[in-house]
Amino acid sequence: MKKQVLILVMFLLAFGIKAQDKKFDFGIKAGVNFADIQGADQYDAQAGLLIGVTAELGISDKFSVQPELLYSEQGGKVGDEVDLQLNYIAVPVLAKYYVAKGFAVEIGPQVSFLVKDEFEFGDGTTMDPVAENMDVSAALGFGYKTNSGIFTQVRYVAGLTTIDENPDVKNAVFQLSVGYQF
Repeated sequence: MKKQVLILVMFLLAFGIKAQDKKFDFGIKAGVNFADIQGADQYDAQAGLLIGVTAELGISDKFSVQPELLYSEQGGKVGDEVDLQLNYIAVPVLAKYYVAKGFAVEIGPQVSFLVKDEFEFGDGTTMDPVAENMDVSAALGFGYKTNSGIFTQVRYVAGLTTIDENPDVKNAVFQLSVGYQF
């Protein structure tokens, strides 16, 4: 896991060095996930934290690339009896196209690395599920950024790989976030 984070940091630094002649902004963001487990009918969506850093490299006036490093709480619930917690370090790399001043469409892949997987039962006991260590997803969203650097984003992240031995069980996450680029 440490090697993967180190590789990502090196990637972002290399991006920064390459971006010296282009518009380049770092940012922070926080928000809420509304996560669900697709393909497992018994689970209901649950809310979780989303927090991290962003970088945006302007390629042209209308197009940029935005890698992010996020902590993402996901999972699902079965009533008040079972809470499946799947927490990830997520690395989306999004192509961002500005359709109007400040308004952008974002699309791209996301790779997430599992940092916590736990079943918590209504009586307080816990159990470790057998979740996959990596999740590959596709992200699609919209964002708005003000001239002062404050931004909001709405995004849907659809799991492409299974998170369980059942090939139909995948993550599905709707995200709302706010942030600031400086």
